[in-house]
Amino acid sequence: MRLIAPQSPCSRLAGFKHLPIAAAALFAVLFIAPAPADAAARRLADTTVVDSWQLANGMRVVTRDIRQAPGVSVTLAFGLGSELDATGREGRVSLLAHAAFLSAAGEFPERTLADLERAHPLGWRIEVGRRHTRLTEVATIEQFPGVLHQLSQRLSGVKLTATSLAEAKKSVITQLSENYRDGLAVSLSYQVRELGAPSGYSAALAYGSGKGVEAATLREVQDGLATQYVPANAVLSLAGNLSGSGIDVKRAIESEFGGIPAGTRIPESPAQPIVPAFKIVARSGIDIPFGVIGVIAPALADTSHPSFFLHSLLVGSHLTRGWKRSNEMPARFQYSLLDDPELMRIYPPITPSDIDSLRIREAYIEGILTLSRTQITYEEYSLLHDSVLWMLGGPMNSDLQRRSRTDSGVLAALSTTAAMRELWGGEAFWAPYRERFLAVDRPVFARWSSYFMSPTHQVQLIFAPEYLMPK
Repeated sequence: MRLIAPQSPCSRLAGFKHLPIAAAALFAVLFIAPAPADAAARRLADTTVVDSWQLANGMRVVTRDIRQAPGVSVTLAFGLGSELDATGREGRVSLLAHAAFLSAAGEFPERTLADLERAHPLGWRIEVGRRHTRLTEVATIEQFPGVLHQLSQRLSGVKLTATSLAEAKKSVITQLSENYRDGLAVSLSYQVRELGAPSGYSAALAYGSGKGVEAATLREVQDGLATQYVPANAVLSLAGNLSGSGIDVKRAIESEFGGIPAGTRIPESPAQPIVPAFKIVARSGIDIPFGVIGVIAPALADTSHPSFFLHSLLVGSHLTRGWKRSNEMPARFQYSLLDDPELMRIYPPITPSDIDSLRIREAYIEGILTLSRTQITYEEYSLLHDSVLWMLGGPMNSDLQRRSRTDSGVLAALSTTAAMRELWGGEAFWAPYRERFLAVDRPVFARWSSYFMSPTHQVQLIFAPEYLMPK
């Protein structure tokens, strides 16, 4: 059973083929004997080695060396997300991300998303969340130096043209329409988040329209890239077969990124508060209602959050076990801890009586009460710990270790989650978080049952067929 939803549904993931390989002069710089690991490097129980450091220009670097992996996932992340979008400019941060990834840079020409899909055999992602932006490319061992070089060229500054801006606008508007309007399950996820945010439900409609992107000018996007996409705001995260790449990774990163001007660091925006809310929306094209309960989480820095996180996994595991999945609602639980830690989402079956009572009650409340009376075994808690410890900076379990040797998606997950941990406090925050998480040993769920059931901790959204709505 999948306990954690995939990365934020704003993700774009595709198979990738080859990026241009770096020139011979670059290879001469990079292919040298590996240097001894710094004292900061740590070997985990899964035999992977993690390390972190910071360049003089402020760019932070985190790495995870995974021997026998098929390649290296390279993520460039920024603590700048859609919460920076002003009213009437919804989608601008996503537009910057696509422009940064698609425009010409150095000797690399501008490209389209179709070019990316043809060029990358192991995968790529453009991801924009509420407080982060990530650009990820998974490279083969042979491509790795070239991918580093291209990302350094992009961080040095892209050459935006009217053509590349138009392509970026087209891609972003298509994705926003799918996320906020057209896709049933994904629009529930995005709209419930806006419903509880200070901007309110009207922001979801604005994002879905794409109008905030259409009006962006070439100058505005150029200025945004020049001020935001700079080393002082950046985290570079690598996960994969670094020791087998044949290069000194630290020297390569210093050579490629160390000379880029730092720029001015933009303070990372604090999490915006979520308030309880309820809304029912008429939706054409459906015959039965669909809905979501967003459970407002304690602050990530709250010492109770590790316990909440473990209990959210327990809720997701138990409540979805008996709920039928469908093409319209393939997942019943979502909690993207590192992408959107403020809101856990549950997608229970909805009945017309739920609409009449203006609350999603029957299946969800019954499930929480049943779970409160259930004796949770030590083995189940151990499984929950084991399934997500890697995401918190701990070792991979045996299944992930096996998959990391063949599955590029595992490498992408490792590089993106490591980037997010570095953005949100680094190891200084996550080491004690892991300790608290592991210390929650067979807790009594009844402690949290009232929290999960209380409307004061919920944002609820229902999509109802038009025939069920009052005339």
